[in-house]
Amino acid sequence: MCANTVRQRVILVWANRDPEACPGSCAPTPVHPHKIQYYIQYYLQRRDPGFDAEMVQVLHVYKEVAIWREKGRTAAGSGGGALR
Repeated sequence: MCANTVRQRVILVWANRDPEACPGSCAPTPVHPHKIQYYIQYYLQRRDPGFDAEMVQVLHVYKEVAIWREKGRTAAGSGGGALR
């Protein structure tokens, strides 16, 4: 997600927040535009150096599950047991 998209979402959330939805300490406060850049940088930081490798492994598992489910559907159509 690019920084401009994040910035727009942060501004929209702050501009459209409902003061009645959060009572007490969550009452409306002024928006601090100078802090928005800090929050964007914080949430876009890459903290886990092995994240990309782990993400690839997780996506492979999801792909394998999809293949197994598809095989289960075709086997169910031909009289075999279906995976669900």
